[in-house]
Formats: sequence, structure tokens, C-alpha cells
Amino acid sequence: MRMDCHKERLIMRKKRAFSLVEIMVSSIIMSMLLLGVYYFYKNSRIFWSSEHSKLDALHHVRKSMIMIQRDLREAIILPVSPSDPTGYDLKEFSPRKLTFSRYLRFQGVHTEDITYEFMIAGREAKLVRRTNGSIKFDSLLQTNYTEGAGTATKVRYGLLAENPLNPVQKSGFIGIGEEFNPVKYDAQATKQLKNEYLAKHITYSLSKTTGIMVSLVIQDVHGNVAVYKSVVYPRTKSFPK
Repeated sequence: MRMDCHKERLIMRKKRAFSLVEIMVSSIIMSMLLLGVYYFYKNSRIFWSSEHSKLDALHHVRKSMIMIQRDLREAIILPVSPSDPTGYDLKEFSPRKLTFSRYLRFQGVHTEDITYEFMIAGREAKLVRRTNGSIKFDSLLQTNYTEGAGTATKVRYGLLAENPLNPVQKSGFIGIGEEFNPVKYDAQATKQLKNEYLAKHITYSLSKTTGIMVSLVIQDVHGNVAVYKSVVYPRTKSFPK
């Protein structure tokens, strides 16, 4: 009997559960692993959300730029005839507004007036497009708001009137004079030299503008600001001989 009891005790000792120390150590290791997985998932989610926001903003910018470029390339801003040097089809031009005639056919038989305008209110902005002086307009880009993560404040994103970090950078139109050389502009060594070269050739004269630069200040929902620029040279028309 005593031998059987001794054997039973040995068997019970071998089959005993984890001790409290072993359970605590296992719990700590498991918690560290789960915490690592959580932080990996959280950072991946933030990165994906940030990149998705940038791509979404870039999509709307590209869509607007394509439309502006399409319209401007169908415009003629050189003199209509050599005998009338003031007869430019660029009808109105300022940093916030651009009006011109777009030719629907290459022969220039049918035209329509196109107006692009930046509606500015503080730092908020909206880029709209009108045709033939209509009151109705198509909204291309604008300032939007969304709820901030974990806060009651609203986060601003979309088109901005100016760059909050650099107020010199604004959304709008910039006229390029006829002496502006894109090759020389790209050859400038620094960004400052490029800006200085560009500043020398900026004009809003209807008779001297040969190219138009479109500048868009865009902010995503994470507060990242980017400035997109595109220079468009409307097509020219040779004078009849």
C-alpha cells in the first residue's frame, strides 16, 4: 500500500499545473508580443491612411490640371491679326481670375468663353470653372473639413489660399512673359535662383502674356502641405498671308 501511495504522489507531481511564477512570466511575454503586433498594425494603418490621403489629393489635383491645360491649349492669346495688336483672346487675367476664349474647332468657327476663378475667403479657397459668363459653375477644388481623430476640432484639407508654413506660396495664376525661357529656368542651381528668375518674367499684361502658370496649394487630412505647379503655353495661330 505504501509503495502504491508513493507512486501516486510521484505521478501527481509530474501532472501538476503551472506555478504562479510561470503563469506571470508567460503572461508578460504574451503581452509584449501582442503589444508589438498592435504597434505594427497601428503604424501600418497610419502609413496607409497618410499615403491614401496624398493619393486622393493628387488625383483631384491631376484632374483639375488636365481640365485647365485642355482648355488653355485650345485658347489663342496672341493677336488675332497683325493689324490689331490689341485684339487678344485673353480677356481677363489676374492672380485669382482668368477668362479667355476656347476654340471648339481648329478653324476657330465656334468658340466659348471659359472663366477659371479662385474664390478666396481667409485661408479657404475654391477653384471654379464657368462657361460663357454663366452664373452656374463647376467646383473643381475647394477647402474641406473633417473631424480630427480623438478630438472635437475639425481638420482642414484640400485646396488652400496659401501655404500656412510659407505664406508666399499661394494658389492662383501667374502670367509668364515672352522672354521667359523654361530651359534657363530649369538650369538654375537652387530653388531661390529659380524663384528669382521666374519673378523677373511674371506679368499680368494681356498683351505680353505667353504662358500661364497654375499654382495649387493642397493640404491632406494629416496636415501635409504640397504646392503643385504647371505651366501651360496656349497654342498659337499663324497670321494669314
